[in-house]
Amino acid sequence: MKIDYNLATPSWHDSHLYGPAPRWRRRIIRDIVKKLDVKTCLEAGCAQPFLMLDLKAIGINMTGCDISVPVIEDNAKTYPDMDFFVTDLCSNMEVSGEVGYDLVTCSEVLEHLPDYQRAIKNICNLSKRYIIITVPSGKRYPIDEKVGHLRHYEPDMLLKPLEDNGFKAIKVMKTGFPFHSLYKRLINIGGGSAISEKYSSKRYGTFEKLVSTFVYFLFSFNIFPFGSQLIILAQKKEINI
Repeated sequence: MKIDYNLATPSWHDSHLYGPAPRWRRRIIRDIVKKLDVKTCLEAGCAQPFLMLDLKAIGINMTGCDISVPVIEDNAKTYPDMDFFVTDLCSNMEVSGEVGYDLVTCSEVLEHLPDYQRAIKNICNLSKRYIIITVPSGKRYPIDEKVGHLRHYEPDMLLKPLEDNGFKAIKVMKTGFPFHSLYKRLINIGGGSAISEKYSSKRYGTFEKLVSTFVYFLFSFNIFPFGSQLIILAQKKEINI
């Protein structure tokens, strides 16, 4: 399903902020980043910059980019202490030798892109040290298609292009079982239309926030290394931890 991200991404504000899965991924990424020696980070495909705010709170200088022009314009006005720019990660991005970040994060973005291998090349060119990628793995449900997922991933689909562009994976993990996995099944009951209408593209009221917070709490009990959430930490080959 083709998505106009200039229209869709602004409507996902509350689902990105309060949704249990985005909050859970932000916590996982923050815990990984705390163990790395990084001072600068680019969030590639940042949408609303809630992960950026989490990482800024632990002392990292943040920059964000996204294909959605209105979201980047709003981010720049709302968060003047962080940098933002518009880009298409599938384009032929020219990156000078002076441009680069200690870390590039790319969370739940590659599954939306027609040329994810080009995007990985660009991400690798932008990173001086580390890359963190999160993508969905396993079955692609109707609700995934509604929000623009073109594919889901197994590790080899990402490890090879990372390797080809000078990065080696130092952590590859799947997680999400049992509660994230169950959540994915439940939100697709009846094709996911009712859930998508209530939780994906509208402002959350008190009820939606309470439900989301309860499910987020359950996600604390997800078990590694099982589930349909794939997370990769990669390191530039000539860099040692």
